[in-house]
Amino acid sequence: MPSQSECLAIVNGCKALAKAAKSLNALSSQLLANNSAQSIDWNSLPEGWINSDGDIEGTDVSPAEVSNVIGSLSTFQTFYSNGHNGNFEKLSPPIV
Repeated sequence: MPSQSECLAIVNGCKALAKAAKSLNALSSQLLANNSAQSIDWNSLPEGWINSDGDIEGTDVSPAEVSNVIGSLSTFQTFYSNGHNGNFEKLSPPIV
């Protein structure tokens, strides 16, 4: 049987991760809305925006990597909003 302190460590970890998930959802909503509003086609950036390494000029990431993260954030939002948000809401304070 685990000790009470071990159980409390799990509870506190769940609370911290619920808060992080809630924050990720809020931040990804903003990013995805901005990406949509800008109508960015990450696979067709203008010539000169990609450096010799295949990365977006001034960064160390490729357009495909950005596109993949956007897809993952969209998938996370779908997961979060399909009934799982209530689980996170119960353990985390409101985002102000």
